[in-house]
Amino acid sequence: MYEQVDLDIAKQLGFETKELDDGRWLSLAYIDSTAIGDLSMDEDVTVLEASKLLERGVEGSLSQLLVISAVTLLLIGTILYILLGNKMIRALNYVLIPLGVILFVLSFSGSLSIMHLFAMIIVMVAGIDYGIYMSHPKDQTDEAIYYAMLTTFAGFGVFVFSNIGALHHIGSVITLAITATFILQRLQQRS
Repeated sequence: MYEQVDLDIAKQLGFETKELDDGRWLSLAYIDSTAIGDLSMDEDVTVLEASKLLERGVEGSLSQLLVISAVTLLLIGTILYILLGNKMIRALNYVLIPLGVILFVLSFSGSLSIMHLFAMIIVMVAGIDYGIYMSHPKDQTDEAIYYAMLTTFAGFGVFVFSNIGALHHIGSVITLAITATFILQRLQQRS
């Protein structure tokens, strides 16, 4: 049995405390994840792991993000059709081919995080720009796409070098998309 601890003593020791209406009180302690196994658990102790709380919160929004991604892709197709008419297919290549490459590579990794999905939305938005550039036959179109790819990599692709998982996921998706777009650009330039 534990010795009864006074609320004032706990506050003096620096514990965050809150007194409940029924005379009980709550305290929050930060513990290294390796020390959790050493705790003697009873009904009064609850371990809250931030990663598990975040994971539960994200699970609900993952399906919403998939719906948003599908709606975004539909809107992109509609906008391209309105702006470009029959040239829409060539422009849509700059959205669909990078997404296909990303999904192909991610299928081998076995995991899909919400950050991958956020980055894929960025890829779709950037792809529509590249597609619109390519649908207008101008001499500086290729140069504009190369600069756009360079700035996209400078803004998001460099995250591929990060040790932080979420940033690395964004960077890897953007880097795959830029690589696929570069190859597509080179192939369409020759034809």
